[in-house]
Amino acid sequence: MSSFTAPLFHTDTGKTRNGRPVYRLTAAFTYDVGCEGSNLSITAPEGFETDFASIPRLLRTLCPPNGPWAKAAVIHDALYETGEISRWISDRIFFEAMGVLKVNLLTRLVMYIAVRAFGWRSFGKTATSLPDWHYDAKSGWLAITHNGRITWDELQKIKNDAAGPSSRFIEVYPPEIDIVNKANVRHLWRVDNDFGLPDLKLVSACGRDWQGWRGFTGGHPDD
Repeated sequence: MSSFTAPLFHTDTGKTRNGRPVYRLTAAFTYDVGCEGSNLSITAPEGFETDFASIPRLLRTLCPPNGPWAKAAVIHDALYETGEISRWISDRIFFEAMGVLKVNLLTRLVMYIAVRAFGWRSFGKTATSLPDWHYDAKSGWLAITHNGRITWDELQKIKNDAAGPSSRFIEVYPPEIDIVNKANVRHLWRVDNDFGLPDLKLVSACGRDWQGWRGFTGGHPDD
């Protein structure tokens, strides 16, 4: 019989995706397809981010995203974000995994039909396609890492999550000599209230080590 090989450990990131909380795995999570010890195992790595099941807002009271199908949803998210296995097979694995979790047949069928009907919207995105952002409230600097395919709607939503829907941000295109281009990062700057001109020196300072920047969660990088 198919099997989840370890408990699911996760922590709340404080971020949301389409109104659903986003969680980060604190340990790798693996599912053996078909039977335990099979040659096909799906692993969501440590650090993988998921919002569990994509339940419409109006139905979340009855069917919470982290319901009994949550483990299957994590594996399904991992399959969809890499796109290494076809969407049809990924959805079948989701259906099978819910069975392992003893989700009743009617619920499994409804959720399977839902991912078949609407899953094309998110299939094939890499794990980095869910933007990772850091907002420095002191300077009004919002830095967003992405995989090169971020949309205006996604930028707007991140801006709203970071500083509220009434906040106003701009994006600056600097002189060529000041460009730091070591990663796919969009830099937005808050310009409402008492915020002054963007302090582009922050980007230059962090540009010395973008790996170090990815752990930056607030304050100035040279503080």
